[in-house]
Amino acid sequence: MYHLFITENGSPFPSWQKAFPDHRISSPDEIITGELFDIIWFKLSFEKDAESQLLWLFEHYGQNKIVVLTHIPRFVEAIQCLKGGARGYVNVFAGSQTLKQIAEVVNEGGIWLGAELMQLLIASSQKIDENLDEKNKVFH
Repeated sequence: MYHLFITENGSPFPSWQKAFPDHRISSPDEIITGELFDIIWFKLSFEKDAESQLLWLFEHYGQNKIVVLTHIPRFVEAIQCLKGGARGYVNVFAGSQTLKQIAEVVNEGGIWLGAELMQLLIASSQKIDENLDEKNKVFH
């Protein structure tokens, strides 16, 4: 598997290197074309808003499988990433074994969310279902 990690300073995390010895590191200033990657891992920057970074990411790499890495996982940001086309959303400090699991899931066509975010997503969908049930009640 060949992975591309895009991070604002172009520096890898040790867990990335351990999980995927055959990888490439890039910064958003360098747009890579003509190479095929199994997954593109994109680390969100603190210094820019997530929306503009995601627009850039999907404009340049949207045809690839993308996993977004973040320092502080946030529910709204996770939903924004997934709606934009990301196949995963994970804490940047995830260990090498977790990164390998994410790669397996994504390469098999799945979507990866951490356990806490998945629980929030399920809780949100339950609230939506309750609201729909309330709205669909028949009154006599």
